[in-house]
Amino acid sequence: MNFSTNVAVTAVVLLVASAGVLFPLHGSISELETDLVSLETQADDESAVPNRISEINQDLAQLEESQSSREFTLCPDTPEARNQFETLLNREIQSAGLSRISMDRQVGYGVGGTPSFNISLVIEGDAFELHTFLRGLESIEWLTRVLKLEIQPGDTERRIKMLIAVLLEDGSES
Repeated sequence: MNFSTNVAVTAVVLLVASAGVLFPLHGSISELETDLVSLETQADDESAVPNRISEINQDLAQLEESQSSREFTLCPDTPEARNQFETLLNREIQSAGLSRISMDRQVGYGVGGTPSFNISLVIEGDAFELHTFLRGLESIEWLTRVLKLEIQPGDTERRIKMLIAVLLEDGSES
């Protein structure tokens, strides 16, 4: 073979080789463009994350501030304090417009093993009266938790069974 033939064969081989490489690259370039668009969309979505985290932190700070401004205390573990709580509870039931069916007291453990004075309460009323009662219960100075709430079906008046725990100070009589 002469020099010009070698050059021609080499040129054809390079052309075929480059054609085989270029076609897959064309497919890869279009896939890369699609991936790039997808990544840009994800980056736009994720750029909002720091702002959302900042908003959530601000909401959390406001919630903690409102909780710390409330004057909740643990109920003294005395018969007088328990009677006072029952009196306050009865007042809230009446002011909400609910009818008290029964109320039983028991000493036990409430949230997280904290000693508590539990009241099993059965009342009757509508949803608005229950809401008013729960708001009133929330305003009582001692830390209380509704451990159980069962609302039986009814037209307007419904029977409501509740278990309310008043968290007690540790170390006194039970």
